[in-house]
Amino acid sequence: MATAKARGKNLGGFRGRRGTAKDLAKARAARTLAAGLHAQSLAPVIARLKDDGATGLRGLARALSEEGVPTASGRGEWTPAGVAPLQAHLRGHT
Repeated sequence: MATAKARGKNLGGFRGRRGTAKDLAKARAARTLAAGLHAQSLAPVIARLKDDGATGLRGLARALSEEGVPTASGRGEWTPAGVAPLQAHLRGHT
């Protein structure tokens, strides 16, 4: 990145225009779809963890982290705040 910046390449920031309402709606739909697919892929794991005694958001977050299940971003540890939207997607409340 340093070499690109040294060549004068614009890294990050404003790209010349703001997203239109249509652009924003498409981006939101893509994020929602990705989150739903991620939640569905984890549904069997969540069910097993609940059967094994993991309860509540904190318990599920701890169990997911201990098992090494990657978060949606692939970075960091599971937190209760990350488990809540996952469960909302599984319940169908996106």
